[in-house]
Amino acid sequence: MEASLKVLSSSMQLDAKALWGKGQSRLNRADQQVAAWSILEQTCEDVDPTQATLIEAVEEGWWYAALLPDGRLSVAWFTDPDFVNKGLSQTVELWRARLKQPHFIARWIREAGFEAVAPPTLASAGTTWLETCAGENWAAVGDAAAAFDPLSSHGMTTALWTGHQAAEAMVRAIGGDRARLGDYAAQVKAGVETFRAQRKSF
Repeated sequence: MEASLKVLSSSMQLDAKALWGKGQSRLNRADQQVAAWSILEQTCEDVDPTQATLIEAVEEGWWYAALLPDGRLSVAWFTDPDFVNKGLSQTVELWRARLKQPHFIARWIREAGFEAVAPPTLASAGTTWLETCAGENWAAVGDAAAAFDPLSSHGMTTALWTGHQAAEAMVRAIGGDRARLGDYAAQVKAGVETFRAQRKSF
């Protein structure tokens, strides 16, 4: 079967990677939280690792660890940039030392024979949102529209909901009902305000 290349054009732009929306609207940020994460390899094949997901609070943030289907361990440390060691993303030894700090997750790593074979990747993990996530011929969805603190577990539901609502609004807009894009942006903004109010109550 021969592959064919087709070029499609559209009057609408759907942004899921924050490439378009940031140029159309101001990006707001509620905090500076970052994540250092990596995938650990199991070096001891004699141990059958526990099928589990752990979240552990520590003085300088919180940790997340989950066993992947292939037997590797996904580990992430969420914290303020001020607590991140200089050179952490370039030095595996610094990351190995940091992995010993959480009590329960460090024990899991040690007893199951997991080891960091590379430095972690650093990424923004704060709460951010566009001042308006839709315009006359564009809409942002998922984290490009609004990204919430990972501890809230809003990521997947927000991505699915915004994707569905934005697509529906665009279809209506193409049909002449441009107000639906504004309604979508207002709904996302209301959701962000509700989340921020709830977070302040803790």
